Amino acid sequence: MRVATVSRAAAAALVAWSAGASASTLTIDNFNAPAAAHTGSDLTLNNAYSVLYTDGLAGQIATQRTVAQNLTANPSNVSNSVTVGGGATGSLSNDHGLNANSLVKIDWLIGSFALSPFSSGTFDFDVILADADTAAQDISLAFTFIGVGPADNFTLLNNSVHAGAGFTESIAATSAQIASFAKGGTLSMVVSGTPGFDFVSDGFTLNTTPTGAAVPEPTTLALASLALAMTGLAGYRRSRRTS
Repeated sequence: MRVATVSRAAAAALVAWSAGASASTLTIDNFNAPAAAHTGSDLTLNNAYSVLYTDGLAGQIATQRTVAQNLTANPSNVSNSVTVGGGATGSLSNDHGLNANSLVKIDWLIGSFALSPFSSGTFDFDVILADADTAAQDISLAFTFIGVGPADNFTLLNNSVHAGAGFTESIAATSAQIASFAKGGTLSMVVSGTPGFDFVSDGFTLNTTPTGAAVPEPTTLALASLALAMTGLAGYRRSRRTS
């Protein structure tokens, strides 16, 4: 077999292995809808949840999103708001003034969808900002999923989203929970935190790792290694010719 043929085969093996090893990412909500962002607030203390808005979603796992808020503290009568949407640069933003606090609840309607065989998975938030007025700066994400049958229901809890900006917050889920999620149902999330907390996210995804992706076949691994070696050799020869 000529070197060029070997190189092409090795490169193909490397691409195939990389694709197989990569996590599958499915968007639950990119927070782009609606194009003109909503901003709303619950103005009544401890009066259960007030629905702020409901939007249809397209091109992602969730088909509808409902946002509600329950104002739990506002001693200084300062502003607090929940904003969602904004088009291509849209986000979910939960903002509280000094010492204000609330519970924010989001319900997503999830349609059924197909999943390739997988070994593990996480629900991931791309966090733009997470902070609060107090030193603890605790923010929690609590999830409840109501599926097609009682056996498909589950809860997930992330007790402490760390303060910061520009990171991904992952919530691990079992393979059984993800399989139930793929059947469709209603996913609810409650965001809570210490007084004055702010939470901003621009994406919510489901990420799964394909079954067996971590252990490539020996032949595939050998060809992938050869691809890397051939790429390095080609670069070396080009540099020799031009020097």
